[in-house]
Amino acid sequence: MRTNHQNLFLKGNLKALRDYCELTQQQIAEVLHIDRSTYTYWECGKVSPSIHRITELVEFYQNRGIRLDFNLLLGDSLTASVLEGITEHNRKKSM
Repeated sequence: MRTNHQNLFLKGNLKALRDYCELTQQQIAEVLHIDRSTYTYWECGKVSPSIHRITELVEFYQNRGIRLDFNLLLGDSLTASVLEGITEHNRKKSM
């Protein structure tokens, strides 16, 4: 069961990931086969996605080269520097 603390970080992390990948809410909603308004509610914290949807989001971002897991998505704020550090594309560029 998620805590209010985790839900607070989740909504911010969803927006940070989306912005980092330069995606719109509509694009993510289409991938998940949900209404854009549903995704907007997740980012605003009005409602929280189910565990199933969180898993889909993690897989979606993993497929985009971000080394993300369930705990990281629900954990502390994902800042741009954190996202740079967990992006495989940038990691491979620095090798």
